[in-house]
Amino acid sequence: MKTNKTAMLLAGALIASSISLSPAYADNKTTDTSTSTQAALAAELKKSFPDVVNTHWALRHITKLALEGIVEGDEKGNYRPEASVSQQDVIIMAVRTLGLESSISENTSYNLPLKVDTYAQKYVAAAIEKKLISVDEEKDGSKNWGSKPASREWVAKLTIRAIGQQETANGLTDDTPAFTDLKNISSWAKPYISAATVLGIVDGFEDGTFRPKGEVTRAQMATFLSRAERHSKNLSTRVVRGYVNHVSADKISIFDEKGKTTSYKLTPESVFYGNKNDNPIQPSELAYTYQVSLVQQGGTAYYAEILKDEDRSEKIKGTLLNVKDRKLTLDNFEAYEIGSGALVLDAKGQEISLSSLVVGSKLELRRNSITGSKEYGQVVVREVPVNKTSEGTVQSVNGDTVVVVDLTSGQSESYTLAKNPTIVDADNRLVDKTAIKAGDAISYTIENSQVTQVKIKTRTGVSKTVKGTFSSLSSDKTGIFYKETDGSFGAGKLSANVQVVIDGVGSPSLYDLDENDELSMDIANDQIVKITVTNRSISNLLFATFIRFDSKYNQVNVQHADGTPGAYTISDNTVVTYGGTSLSFKNYPGFASLFTEGKKVDLKVSKNKVTAIQLSLDVSGTITQINTVANEMSIRANNGQSFTFKMYSPAVEIPNKSGATLADLKIGDLVTASLDYNQVGVTKVVVDRSTLVKVQYVNSSQQVTAVDELNNGVTFTLKDTKIVKSDGTSATATDILPDDYLYVTYKGGSVVKAEIVSPSRGKVTNVDSVNGTLTLQEPTGKIQLYTIGTDAVVKNGTTLIGLNAVKAGDRVQVIKQSNGKINIQLAAAMTKTFSSYEYAVNQIQFEAGGSIERYNIHRSAYYHKGTETLTASSFNKGETVTVYIVDNKIIEMEK
Repeated sequence: MKTNKTAMLLAGALIASSISLSPAYADNKTTDTSTSTQAALAAELKKSFPDVVNTHWALRHITKLALEGIVEGDEKGNYRPEASVSQQDVIIMAVRTLGLESSISENTSYNLPLKVDTYAQKYVAAAIEKKLISVDEEKDGSKNWGSKPASREWVAKLTIRAIGQQETANGLTDDTPAFTDLKNISSWAKPYISAATVLGIVDGFEDGTFRPKGEVTRAQMATFLSRAERHSKNLSTRVVRGYVNHVSADKISIFDEKGKTTSYKLTPESVFYGNKNDNPIQPSELAYTYQVSLVQQGGTAYYAEILKDEDRSEKIKGTLLNVKDRKLTLDNFEAYEIGSGALVLDAKGQEISLSSLVVGSKLELRRNSITGSKEYGQVVVREVPVNKTSEGTVQSVNGDTVVVVDLTSGQSESYTLAKNPTIVDADNRLVDKTAIKAGDAISYTIENSQVTQVKIKTRTGVSKTVKGTFSSLSSDKTGIFYKETDGSFGAGKLSANVQVVIDGVGSPSLYDLDENDELSMDIANDQIVKITVTNRSISNLLFATFIRFDSKYNQVNVQHADGTPGAYTISDNTVVTYGGTSLSFKNYPGFASLFTEGKKVDLKVSKNKVTAIQLSLDVSGTITQINTVANEMSIRANNGQSFTFKMYSPAVEIPNKSGATLADLKIGDLVTASLDYNQVGVTKVVVDRSTLVKVQYVNSSQQVTAVDELNNGVTFTLKDTKIVKSDGTSATATDILPDDYLYVTYKGGSVVKAEIVSPSRGKVTNVDSVNGTLTLQEPTGKIQLYTIGTDAVVKNGTTLIGLNAVKAGDRVQVIKQSNGKINIQLAAAMTKTFSSYEYAVNQIQFEAGGSIERYNIHRSAYYHKGTETLTASSFNKGETVTVYIVDNKIIEMEK
């Protein structure tokens, strides 16, 4: 379901409305509200509900409103998130969000014309007084008006009135709302729904319906109120807003427009959220000058969310020359005044004193543009003078700047080459600085933060092969342990796209490696890029005739499809499949009665041991013949065997084609043919197809709309589909987002597997078209080395190109599928003049000769200036930028 914008705007409108109150339906009694106000503030904070699990989609919003005291649990402490919310409870939640509760007398009795429960009377009286509801319209004969579930059309009416758009609705009386379920919309609601549509408040559901009678749940209502609250000027006493000054492990400090700074404690229970989605974020993502909202009690912040992720600061970078009083002089010979309450942070983010700064340190001075102060409020030490000798891997080279991943610390470090550095290769021959490439293994000497000596020990792309016996993988699957041929133990780092080869196994992965496998490992750039198992293979023997089973020796005798005999041993761990159920042999006591003489069986065999056995009920392979005269079909199975079967008017299923028949099948199609009970005739043929698609959206019914590799639109459902992430772990449809790539496997009209493929995007640092390798530097600085196979697809837009057309410095997107195939998409690079960033529609606008060009932004776009990471809000009108575009979306923008 799309966001219920009607309810969201209702919340926003209610919050924005006036908070004065003099209930006309209250008897003339008054009371002092100070006691109830104090009691409410002193109430114990509600931080969670037992029936709202940590993975609940509305956890963020329910937690926030509970901490604010806006929502409460039932008598058992449960929230009941999926329960329908009543009309009176909607009004209660809205009035509490408005901050009106403390203005209503607890001792006032009400003579309401609408039947509501006692606990809701004062809130409904407030809504009537504010003309959010009309008594004449609401009288419908209900025994209890207040307990009726709130409907979408009722919320629409309340919304339009609350935001003062009744006249707009009146002008649309004759208008017809553009929804397919128009007949279900009450006549009185049509102008309100039309007004809400015209105003861009609602857009209905994916299927074109509005569902006017649909009920709003408690989870949905909490979400609507929580999201709308950011537009309110009338806040709970527990809510404070401001701009981030600093966030540490146990404290957050914020400042207001006047420059007043306030600090709040943080606890392990404190939670943090951004403004892009409802997933928790790290506290470190609350950057300096970001506008935030906190829910606090007693000086402790339990909840923090970003309202605007806009960097509103001026930054000055330089090397410290002098510290005098509160003035810092940098290497531009300018002196900068530091505020008396300024925060000084070392390179690890720890607070230090201004007097402890070391001359020669690289600093960043920050001054916010919010308070108008001329003094700088933050001093951040970026680097202190470094003197050391170390080893590492070159991450990038840009002019005289070299970024190295230190071998000992594992951290990226950026240094400038000295004026006359000594640089030698592995043979100690002098070379110039152009010989240093990303991915090179080097030893180096740093003096006063400048590189004075470099020895290039191993060049990127240089390969070797090591052999050993497999022991295990590291817990994060990035490393491998093995026993070397001399008996000692070895370990290696795995490339992100390491290839595994096991004879007889299609598309094997790291998970297919067995203890004591003999391995041959190809290494490039100190990473293992290919693992080949040399001491075992899996043979797939199809349509063997079962002869006998010797239970004494657990031996199976068969006649192979080519007529030769075979004898194989079955172990307790042999997988036996019958009737769609797979069990180990030791758990299949009726084996001998199920597999009888003359039956056709499929076996997987390794070293004369059966690893799996099942009846031959289908065969997968390539169609080599369709003979409609003899009524026969020939299939070459995936293991190379060929079979010919009779065709018994088989049903035909082809991906994305309804009503398929035999005539739609072609020689060369990959298919799975199902056989009859006698194992001689084909009763069904499904075409097997795998393709890479780019997701446009996934609806609540798990239906995916996407674009395939040929730019054709496709739609399929993921119900009952195995969904996995690129690392092999299981996933669900909710993990799939727009712009994600899926490698989908069809069997006929059904998708049986969908793999969420994670692309790598970044800057090409080296291309070796002869050896077929490409080195990529991601925005995080991580270096990826890809071995490009002959089946790789390299494109510039929609045009196929060769790897030799890709150059160092290009931006690319690389996708590796589970079958090892690699897709490389060259990004289009353009120089543009920045105009504006449109957050609401996630677009960037550029000036173009008096007109405006608009480009959509990829959700993981990288913004930067050199090695400094920026945000979309960091760019100013008129600045020249370079943008890189893939699939019509900006993936990178450089100032």
